[in-house]
Amino acid sequence: MSTQNENNQTPDFKEIGKIIKSFRLEKGIKSEDFAKQLGVSYPTLSRVENGHHGPSAAMVQKLAKLGMDISDIRYASRSYRKEQTLSYR
Repeated sequence: MSTQNENNQTPDFKEIGKIIKSFRLEKGIKSEDFAKQLGVSYPTLSRVENGHHGPSAAMVQKLAKLGMDISDIRYASRSYRKEQTLSYR
């Protein structure tokens, strides 16, 4: 299953991961503890924070319950063309 659609667009998982990691660090939570709070394994959290995968809908809901403003994730989740950079958004 590909994360790209037919217009050669893909969500910016690296940016989403940075946002999630920044939230965790601001809260002063260790990765292992944060993974438990989100109901995922540590490797799963690591893959999300490093931009290899996007967060599941369940994870986004739990992030919101922990106090994260998920509008940043929604913005970063917009599809964009590979050629675009953050400066074009």
